[in-house]
Amino acid sequence: MSMVYPHISTSADLLKSTVRLDELFPFLIEQGTASAAIVNSKLYGILPFWEACHKAGIHGVVGLSVFIEFEGQEYPAVLYAQSNTGYKNLLKITSALSTRTKRRSLNNG
Repeated sequence: MSMVYPHISTSADLLKSTVRLDELFPFLIEQGTASAAIVNSKLYGILPFWEACHKAGIHGVVGLSVFIEFEGQEYPAVLYAQSNTGYKNLLKITSALSTRTKRRSLNNG
């Protein structure tokens, strides 16, 4: 049976994960992983992840963890790139998010 890991945050997402690629890929190979998705809050670490997936024969997927505001509430969401165009759109989204003013306070979650 092939394993699929749809949501892996890595140490490239500072202060959110301690998962290092050099420790992750031996585990993924041992588990017989068919596909794995990197999902960080910024697109840091994508190239090393993609190269490690290619070397290990694992289908790599790129994702972005974001918060979507709706009616005054913020909801967590994960956006995945389905193609190179989708990846370019994720780049635009993460760039826009990093340049906007943060309105969330520490008390809101």
